[in-house]
Amino acid sequence: MNATLTRATAAAIVALAAWTFAGDAGAATPHNRYLLLNQAFYRDYPAVGSAVADLPRGSIQVSFEGETFFFAGGVWYQASAPGYAVVDPPTGILVPSLPPGYDTVWVGDTAYFYSTGIFYVAAPGGYAVTLAPLDSTTAPFNAEPGSPDMD
Repeated sequence: MNATLTRATAAAIVALAAWTFAGDAGAATPHNRYLLLNQAFYRDYPAVGSAVADLPRGSIQVSFEGETFFFAGGVWYQASAPGYAVVDPPTGILVPSLPPGYDTVWVGDTAYFYSTGIFYVAAPGGYAVTLAPLDSTTAPFNAEPGSPDMD
């Protein structure tokens, strides 16, 4: 290995270790950390089951099978007294655009889009939540960069 590649590999290992062992001690709201494959850092997202008083600015309302959901920056919410609960989206629910920082995963001829632990596929009118294309609970390593923008 050349020196530049060795330094880059070492830096990536150190960053991954720091990310893995970093804690949220004292955090008021539980968060999930997702290492987006096309970014050199992670973002914190509210954990499923946590509650927020207000929806984030720019959230969109999505109706699906008689239920109302809200979507903002890759996080799904439902109304829950006294505010909103972070939820897992149902398979098949549709959003008009992908969240920032998504990754593209190719399985055969099908492009899957991955963000915050959720897989999407292109569908008429936007992108539908789908089951993971691989037997995996985290982002596969063969992902290609999607959107270069992050909030």
